Amino acid sequence: MLMYTGLCVGEVLALTWDDIDFKENMIDINKSTVYIPVNGKYESVVQNSGKTDSSMRLLPMASKAREALIELKEMSDDSNLVITTINGNSPTRASLGKSLTRMCRNAGIIGKDEYRSVHTLRYTFATMLFENGCSIKIVSELLGHCDTRVTENTYIHVIQKQKIKAIEDFDKYCV
Repeated sequence: MLMYTGLCVGEVLALTWDDIDFKENMIDINKSTVYIPVNGKYESVVQNSGKTDSSMRLLPMASKAREALIELKEMSDDSNLVITTINGNSPTRASLGKSLTRMCRNAGIIGKDEYRSVHTLRYTFATMLFENGCSIKIVSELLGHCDTRVTENTYIHVIQKQKIKAIEDFDKYCV
């Protein structure tokens, strides 16, 4: 589901079934889980805001995201959280990363000494959008970035590949 939505880890950890509109195929990103220091330890807290106003957004649901969410809904018990542990609790960022790494190793995607961050799935989502010709403005809005410069600075190598392809296509056109 993460790879087909581009959500940040904090956004997905705070996501509830009330935020999912299967009828309209929309996800309402309206809160985020953050970690704050309490007595020398970090505790997760859901805040009803994001890093910026742009973080709060309605996200159209890709069909693959919808399929994954339907599966998650069928597996969910009484919890209103979309992503839970087997016990119905909210997982931590670290446990999500460990789960993703384990799945990648089991699938032969990475070696036994490699690690994959959940943020990799957000990065993959954006890269696939760019590779399919999506504009930087739309990618930026889907990711909830406050400014297209944030998106451009993060994905500059992908954008550079698009520029090279654009010139190659232009050259073919001019022949």
